[in-house]
Amino acid sequence: MEKRVNKTTKTQDTSFIINRKKEMMTLTLVPLFTVLMCISAKLTIPIPVIPITLQVTVAIMSGLLLGARLGVLSQLLYVGMGLLGLPVFSSGGGIGYVVTGTFGYLLGFIFCAFIGGLLADRLEKKKGTVTVPFLSILPIALISLLVCYISGILYLYFLSNYYTGYAGTKYSFLTTLAYGALPFIGKDILLTVLAAELTRRLWRFRRHVTVKTAKTASVASDTMQHQVD
Repeated sequence: MEKRVNKTTKTQDTSFIINRKKEMMTLTLVPLFTVLMCISAKLTIPIPVIPITLQVTVAIMSGLLLGARLGVLSQLLYVGMGLLGLPVFSSGGGIGYVVTGTFGYLLGFIFCAFIGGLLADRLEKKKGTVTVPFLSILPIALISLLVCYISGILYLYFLSNYYTGYAGTKYSFLTTLAYGALPFIGKDILLTVLAAELTRRLWRFRRHVTVKTAKTASVASDTMQHQVD
């Protein structure tokens, strides 16, 4: 009976410590990427319809480094701040942003963080090492970019065809693709390659945090177990 109680106590202690570590990561890393999104939005080359920013790089990295859940949370916080009126978007903020040509790409940041995070989590489970090859991360980053572009293009197409307040011009899908994607795809592919390389370099940190959390929990639990014995 005593051994069973000690085993239960050890499991509870381990679970508590791991949860506390995860909470600290959430409180630190999620706001960090939200702030990075705000900063990157202001590093803008002003071009009509869809300004060029570094947000694609940060959004992709949020999913690759934080995982699906925390990556999405960082992007939701960013988009939510902007819709509440804080000037964190490239051209300001406010609820009116939902009827601008850029909003589909803002939604795309959320989707790309989710898909990229899911694939990165799967890659981590598969590799299980502190380093991963660049060529293993790059396809995930490119898929994340594709998801972002699909969201942006479809939203722009919807606005131009079904929202009368948007420019008063209906675009065909090919026109939307040419106007909303082709001028920027080359730059964004380069920024995606940058995101993949930075993720490769920081992957050790992601794995280090995971391993350190598990080791810390195990050591603390063993210490408590010895004290009980």
